[in-house]
Amino acid sequence: MALWVRTCHRSLRVLGLRSRAFLGHWLLRMASKPAEKISVILMVEDSDVVRKCFVMMLTQPHRQILEATSCKAALILAAATPRIDMLIVDLTLPDGFGTAILCDLKARFPDIGVIITSGTPISHWPEPARLEAARWPDGSWQWLAKPFKSSFLVEMVQVFLDEAPKTIRAKILSPPAP
Repeated sequence: MALWVRTCHRSLRVLGLRSRAFLGHWLLRMASKPAEKISVILMVEDSDVVRKCFVMMLTQPHRQILEATSCKAALILAAATPRIDMLIVDLTLPDGFGTAILCDLKARFPDIGVIITSGTPISHWPEPARLEAARWPDGSWQWLAKPFKSSFLVEMVQVFLDEAPKTIRAKILSPPAP
């Protein structure tokens, strides 16, 4: 710390700012800034290519992305994780429907945001998946039809994690036009 302060003081001298009071004020201001919250996203997708693509799109310094390829793997990861803010899950997974893990995760993390991705329209979902999804109120989860624009997924995640500007939030949360 002392070396860092001396280096900062030298830098201030080079810039023509010789005041130690300024340096002290600056250091106090930097130290009092709250640490940025790390958002935890659980990505459940059986296709390696699609999962890696989603992870690439969503990677940010303030996000931790956990990856699973099945319902069972997702539940194991969730059990070992103290907090999950967001779940992005494919509808059809090798060991069941992505909606099957919603009950467990919503019970453990009530404020979790959920995005279900699928190439199948909701009206054609298998009966167990539709029944499970119907248990959750509107607005507690979103469905994204594959294929979709990567920017839409990024904006939707920002809205769920409360990182989005108001213009994007209004666009995502407003009801569709008739």
